[in-house]
Amino acid sequence: MTAEELGQMIWNVKELLRNVYDNKDVEDVILPFTLLRRLDCVLVGSEALVATNMKQLEELGQTSQEDIDNMMPMLMDAAGYKFYNTSGLSLSKLITVPADLTNNFKTYLEGFSPNIREILKNFTGKGENASLSDIFSNLARKNLLLQVTKAFVLNIDLSPDKVDNHMMGTVFEIVIRYAKESVGIGAGQFYTPRDIVRLMTEITLLGQEDKIYQDGKIISVYDPCCGTGGILTLTKDTIEETAKERRVDVTVNLFGQELNDKTYALCKSDIIMKGDEAKGIAVGDTLLVDEFRDQKFNFMLANPPYGVDWKREYDSVSAEAEDKNSRFAPGLPDKSDGQLLFTLHMLHKMDPKGSRVGILSNGSPLFNGGAGSGWSNIRKHMLDNDLLDAIIALPGGLFYGTGIATYLWIFDNKKPESHKNKVLLINAAKDEYVQPMRKNLGMKNVLVSDYGRSEIGRIYHAFETCDNAKLMDKDDFFYTYITVERPLRLIYKDVKTKYAAPGGTEPTKQPPANR
Repeated sequence: MTAEELGQMIWNVKELLRNVYDNKDVEDVILPFTLLRRLDCVLVGSEALVATNMKQLEELGQTSQEDIDNMMPMLMDAAGYKFYNTSGLSLSKLITVPADLTNNFKTYLEGFSPNIREILKNFTGKGENASLSDIFSNLARKNLLLQVTKAFVLNIDLSPDKVDNHMMGTVFEIVIRYAKESVGIGAGQFYTPRDIVRLMTEITLLGQEDKIYQDGKIISVYDPCCGTGGILTLTKDTIEETAKERRVDVTVNLFGQELNDKTYALCKSDIIMKGDEAKGIAVGDTLLVDEFRDQKFNFMLANPPYGVDWKREYDSVSAEAEDKNSRFAPGLPDKSDGQLLFTLHMLHKMDPKGSRVGILSNGSPLFNGGAGSGWSNIRKHMLDNDLLDAIIALPGGLFYGTGIATYLWIFDNKKPESHKNKVLLINAAKDEYVQPMRKNLGMKNVLVSDYGRSEIGRIYHAFETCDNAKLMDKDDFFYTYITVERPLRLIYKDVKTKYAAPGGTEPTKQPPANR
């Protein structure tokens, strides 16, 4: 079964909720149940070891929730993952005793490790104020809990031997896309297509091999608007796969911040299921509160929302910009589009020892604002500090929710000598770099092909003018608006006739002097 087919099967559970839940509320059932089913399948076989550890805690009299949570590392080791369940229950066991399903379901949820309980609360959209009972109480009250649980247990197998971590991440994204499109919301604001992420990751990492692939090296990767975490996890996978090929031990630590509670929950759960504790994933508005305020990162990649206003954050951001050492000091774009604020945020978090940034944008950050405007001052800041390395124009039809022109910006604060004071412009907005999809996904009708990704990488690596690229001096981008004012020049014709008095006598008043 393909990821698309599996995603469709999961989404079809919505038929059980028809006429009971509004379309906008269906995801509140489908998404957390997808996570629960995956956790359920992953933990199969670990119950006995976890139970043995729990028995030891009972013998020591350590039975409170706090006592159990304090033994989290031991229980993780027993489960073999960065999460566990101490209840002794599973979704499969729950449906065998329908009469006690509601009470048992609560016990099952409360048996999860603290990191999973926190994720489940965020699925409700209420954050820490939520109760775990919010996950299932509405279903139980409407007599749907048993039906939905059975649908997932009997029809949907998410075992690791059937669905690997990469495929599971794709399935999550597909289900989110169905959920958002069912209520007319573009899924693109929650995740970026994998082919684009792969291109962005490869270009951002290109040329950094000697710095990354060293035994014992610790690499930090950050996304300030991480969505479901696809950019983070694919970047980590890419680094780890190459490290394995080179037979070196590299540790990749992931950091991200996401505004939407439910999307944050998906991101964190996906990372946990891939063997990471996800301690570096935070929830909140990056523009208002930087949860990693004093940290710098080796690699930063992001696809900020396009054309989204930042009026809510305006007062806070403007006040912060008054500090000449702050992240927003170089300038502020119009309140109608905050893309460049995320760019400034990432540039501010570059490590003085060397960082690389890859960021996707539409055309606004490139073209909006004249000389002296906030937009222009931000671009000037990039060039003055020689941070901008390349801009790649991407093909159309790559994104789920938009067909507008998009660009990949690459920043580097430790450029090699051949790149210093230079910017490479690559025109990759051509059909030769993509391949058509068999079936459109929203507005997405093409994929970046393997050839396209390889060719764009080759052009970037060469870093010279060619048919599809132009190497520019950074000074070529500087410009000044000069206002030329000319005196107002008026010509009057037939003045005598126009100002003549009745009867052809001399004018009653003098015409204005020529100017």
